Amino acid sequence: MAIGKLTVRDVDVQRKRVLMRVDFNVPMKDGRVADDTRIRGSLHTIRYLMAEEAKIILCSHLGRPGGRVVKSLRMAPVAERLQDLLRAKALAALGDIYVNDAFSASHRPHASVVGLPEHLPAVAGFLMEKELDMLGRLLREPDHPFALIMGGAKIGDKIGLLENLLTRVDKFLIGGGMANNFLKAEGFPVGDSLVDDKRITTTRRVMEQAQARGVEIILPIDVLVADKTAADARTRAVSVQEVPEGWRIVDIGPKTVEVFKRAIQGCRLVGWNGTLGIAEVPAFAQGSQAIALAMVSLRGAITVAGGGDTVALIQQTGTDRQFTHVSLGGGATLEFLEGRELPGVAALLPAE
Repeated sequence: MAIGKLTVRDVDVQRKRVLMRVDFNVPMKDGRVADDTRIRGSLHTIRYLMAEEAKIILCSHLGRPGGRVVKSLRMAPVAERLQDLLRAKALAALGDIYVNDAFSASHRPHASVVGLPEHLPAVAGFLMEKELDMLGRLLREPDHPFALIMGGAKIGDKIGLLENLLTRVDKFLIGGGMANNFLKAEGFPVGDSLVDDKRITTTRRVMEQAQARGVEIILPIDVLVADKTAADARTRAVSVQEVPEGWRIVDIGPKTVEVFKRAIQGCRLVGWNGTLGIAEVPAFAQGSQAIALAMVSLRGAITVAGGGDTVALIQQTGTDRQFTHVSLGGGATLEFLEGRELPGVAALLPAE
């Protein structure tokens, strides 16, 4: 088995009581579920268990109430939405088998993630299996050529991932806030752009390691700059050599979009983590949107994307179902790709 863990299909769940950990920590608006992506992600496992006439109790969390009872964070609206999606009644009592379908919560050693497997046979749900399988493709003998697109606001969140994948990728395409560190390390002006000056030395080390291993690092050649980070900002595309003082980089430029698109052509595996601009502002999301469309147009390539902002951007473009896999893991995805063992995954029964 590729993921090295037993899954729900490997154990007898027929008419058993199944305690299933899910991640239904979904966005809420006016007391209703605003985005049911995570709920839909676990429907495959839930329906499988229902077909086996298992009695199911679902465990999740909503928000971070800090131990307090917060009415707005009660799970009732989530349960109602799940019931709508399943068109069935909730069943269950504490069970005979534990199923973890919450990859996105499995980097935390919480009782519902690592405690319950100490008392019940613990296996992976289908969503957990898919996350481990698809993200694992980036780590274990990946298809080549393999390109990894990296973005996001802070380089500090991604250094571990970059260093862990240096031995596996053929090329890194770097945008977003983290590209500013690379541009500054190369001597380019970055104006008032977000830069982590404490990690400039680390950035140079990564660049040296990449060069020594023959890994290509592709940086922006032009960028969109703005006089402020707001929808009504003045903007213009400039060469990375011409970022003006007092302005900030908010997206990759149109020439860079074309460079990135050419770089992923012919790749057999393309991963993406982190938007390439301040994508929550629509005017600064165009570079990321163009790359999403370019990725789903690739022929014969495995395309894997993850990260909260990245997932939201992909959903806005309507391309989420055209990717091979869109990870909902958030922080768990980053830690997994850094090569860390996730407590919730380690707690599952190994495949023989």
